Amino acid sequence: MCGRYTRTLKVAELEQTFRRRFPALAASYNVAPSQPVVAFDGREEGFVATWGFRPGWSDRAVINARDDKLATSRFWKAADGRVAIPATGFYEWQKTEGGKRPHHIAFADTTPFAFAGLRVDNADGPTVAIVTTSPNDLMRPIHDRMPVMLRGQAIDRWLADGRFDSIGSDDLVAVEVSTTVNSPKNDRPECLTPVARAH
Repeated sequence: MCGRYTRTLKVAELEQTFRRRFPALAASYNVAPSQPVVAFDGREEGFVATWGFRPGWSDRAVINARDDKLATSRFWKAADGRVAIPATGFYEWQKTEGGKRPHHIAFADTTPFAFAGLRVDNADGPTVAIVTTSPNDLMRPIHDRMPVMLRGQAIDRWLADGRFDSIGSDDLVAVEVSTTVNSPKNDRPECLTPVARAH
């Protein structure tokens, strides 16, 4: 799954990277469910949405959409369209005997990317979910799902017809980070402080 992520880009950087105009929204080291996020579709302007996909007929707000359920679930068939959600990395917690250890996962070359997402509009405005898929070799020891990560033309392909390719392990890096990130109230660079462990 994907329950927390980073978007450490200013508006000008978002616009340069994704070639669209975006409304003002502060950069974040700890984006959490129910918070506002920036997203975009095929249009020239991005928009702000709430992270937590909720059709008007449902009381549930769901943050992740499994890729193998998109075509069959009534919940995801309610989507008003596909979106891309800008990010610089995401967090995942690895279960160990000593407790859960947070990791930050990003592209090894540190370039920004976008999550594949779905959008539904309701009376309170648009809400979105991040699409997840099976983990690659890097992610498998950490978690059994990972978000769909898109760059370049892969973003256009997702928005156009919903296709995406898996990201190889060699393209990503996972770093164990401070438990500061555990609380969504903590939105500061210290969330990304690496944790060194003896081997």
